[in-house]
Amino acid sequence: VLVVGLSNKFVETFDLRKPQQYMSLEKTVLKHQLRCLDVFPDQRGYAVASVEGRTAIRHLDKSLSDKDFSFKCHRHQKGNDKQAQDVFAVNCVRFNQQFGTFASGGDDGQINIWDKAGRSRLKHFEQIKVLNSDSLSQTQNSGLGGWSSSFGSSSGNKVNNLFMPITAVDFNKNGRILGYATSYNWSKGISYYDQKNQVPQIYLHCVAQKEV
Repeated sequence: VLVVGLSNKFVETFDLRKPQQYMSLEKTVLKHQLRCLDVFPDQRGYAVASVEGRTAIRHLDKSLSDKDFSFKCHRHQKGNDKQAQDVFAVNCVRFNQQFGTFASGGDDGQINIWDKAGRSRLKHFEQIKVLNSDSLSQTQNSGLGGWSSSFGSSSGNKVNNLFMPITAVDFNKNGRILGYATSYNWSKGISYYDQKNQVPQIYLHCVAQKEV
């Protein structure tokens, strides 16, 4: 099965044995630009995510539509206001082929591991900071410069932006190692690019049983 996300928020599904004609063409429940997707390990559906900090689970079999759902993610409460949130794009989703759970990485510099069957979050990783983030934070707080907006916040309001976006995640074949990459992803344009401190990095994490 091949699943393709389109710019108009539709998703096309193909059977690679008959690639001349798509199996289905459906509009997602997501309201904003699609950013990433991945197919279930059993190829019976897919997860698709967008710039609005939301992920949708979709089954290809119509009889399983009652198991379809969407949920908010990679969002953070703004200060003490429980009604206000900073919303970050979901840059990548990837399923663990052994356990059926999946990881998501966002512009907020965070990675989460999700259980779609249980509709719950299994693991939350701390945000990845940029190099020299402590000194940059002092500069920002002193009013002498620094960055004035988040990497991926759709609201465009001022938030803490001393974190590197997660631009890629994936599990190895046996599902025991999670690899992920961080870098500036140009969501805020060249004016927010700091070549010295926003250095691309690749990390490996040994996955514990309770995390997947």
